Amino acid sequence: EGTDLVVTYDLTEATSTLFRISSTGGQLSTTKHFPLSGPVEYVVGLQAGGSTGTITANLSVIVVPESDTMPRFEHEQYLVSVGEDVPPNTPLTIVHCFSLDPSSS
Repeated sequence: EGTDLVVTYDLTEATSTLFRISSTGGQLSTTKHFPLSGPVEYVVGLQAGGSTGTITANLSVIVVPESDTMPRFEHEQYLVSVGEDVPPNTPLTIVHCFSLDPSSS
């Protein structure tokens, strides 16, 4: 009979002051508002581990200001399953955001 693997998540880079991750669910979120004048890319180091070992990965987060209205993600939560044999640099998912500001349409 198999045993469910319990995975825990953590951030490994200095961007942990800008982002946080749920240690049990892996949900990445920001820690503050990003007032910007142009697109900024953050590389977030992630670590996931369990009884069978630990892996690390880098996640690119690009913050693009479009209006004074906070953008919204198309979905509140994104669930992505990643097989253990997925090659490095494989895109895992696409997320979509939209603005509620009528002047940005």
